[in-house]
Amino acid sequence: MTPIDELSLWDLVEWRAQRTPDARFAVDEHDRELTDAEFRARCERVAAGFAARGVGRDTPVAWMLPTWLEALVLAGALARLGALQVPMLPILREREVGFILRRTGARHLVVPGVWRGVDHPAMAAAAIDAAGLDRDVDVVVVDRDLPEADPATLPPWPSLRPGPDEDPLRWVFFTS
Repeated sequence: MTPIDELSLWDLVEWRAQRTPDARFAVDEHDRELTDAEFRARCERVAAGFAARGVGRDTPVAWMLPTWLEALVLAGALARLGALQVPMLPILREREVGFILRRTGARHLVVPGVWRGVDHPAMAAAAIDAAGLDRDVDVVVVDRDLPEADPATLPPWPSLRPGPDEDPLRWVFFTS
């Protein structure tokens, strides 16, 4: 058996889905539930949706979602793709978001719609403008729906595993 410190997040998702497919993985405040198998399947559909948007291995993707099931699914989907995840707290605003986009080179930003009185798509547009980014940023607005596509379009997972001389960066956290 592979030692736990050699497993990726996606390896653990696969492991759980194979061993306990019907076990409850998560439940939210609206009593929506996902089993281990449902979580894996949804992650793969969302991974395919993001792959169709140009996200792949090492692609930096900044995301700012509340603690919804969709945040868990997004993290799993990006892990499936081998993307570089840049999670941000939903309390950040234009200045901080622009700084993080500049520093990470993220070309994709996932935000909720209007949440807790804040228009996150408008804030994202202002952050991109204020940061003076000379590139397009794909702003994906998630109101409980993530982009999905056919998982048959995804590359096989083992092809994304790092080689023996690689130590890939998969997460970047900014703190204040």
